[in-house]
Amino acid sequence: MDWTGKKVLLTGATGGFGSRLARQLSVRGASLMLADLKFPAGFVDDITSVSNGNIHTQACDLSTEAGCKKLVGATLKKLGQVDMIIHNAGIARSGTFENVPLDETEKVIAVNLLAPIRITHGLHDHIQSGGMIVHISSVAGILAPAGLASYVVSKWGIRSLGDVLDQELVGRGIRVLNIHPFFTKTAILDSPAYGADGNSGPMSPTALPSWLVADPDRVVAGMIRAMEKRKRRYLPGFMARLSYFGSRWMPDVIHHLSRRQVKTGKHPIAR
Repeated sequence: MDWTGKKVLLTGATGGFGSRLARQLSVRGASLMLADLKFPAGFVDDITSVSNGNIHTQACDLSTEAGCKKLVGATLKKLGQVDMIIHNAGIARSGTFENVPLDETEKVIAVNLLAPIRITHGLHDHIQSGGMIVHISSVAGILAPAGLASYVVSKWGIRSLGDVLDQELVGRGIRVLNIHPFFTKTAILDSPAYGADGNSGPMSPTALPSWLVADPDRVVAGMIRAMEKRKRRYLPGFMARLSYFGSRWMPDVIHHLSRRQVKTGKHPIAR
């Protein structure tokens, strides 16, 4: 696939996956509209310094309808038609369902699910024939781990949206790719975790073996290959594939094991 001149909208552009995607796609010659809540000093200059295409940016709050409309308008103004939308922006909150404040639950769903819905709806008629929509979901969009209710709902939702749109847009030759990473060394592992006392701390599972946490550079390299091959689903790494096939072959076993962990107090959310 030749990326030269491809017009790509990338949300969550400054994050662990987003910054790597921005750099790699700009090197390949794509023209990018980069979106995030804010851009750190030097970030745009760094991407521009290696870019072989045009770079545009838009700061916006994708947890709001107004922020999504702002991004859609800026994208149409700067890029016109788009060849690809990469819905990468995402946040997480952990803790039992009742311990996570409702406004935080709603914010996760707004950023992870409502924003892709709003943005794709706004750009629907402006996606080039033969283009792509990419959803960065998660293994949480395959399994349903306890303690991540809002994140799970949002990631199952974006996966389902991708499956629907991949069928509906076939007449225009548009492919929708769902990507399901496992634990990866990005800032999302440090998202807030809420306990029974109402206080929050980092979500990062300190006891998680390092071999279970994927390298983001390798994951992003695989994402780009999946885009170039126009796949419908991509599972980065062994653990992501194991999660997918486990969910297909023995979903009740995985569910039972999780319930037993929670009941016996061995699950992280029970501590």
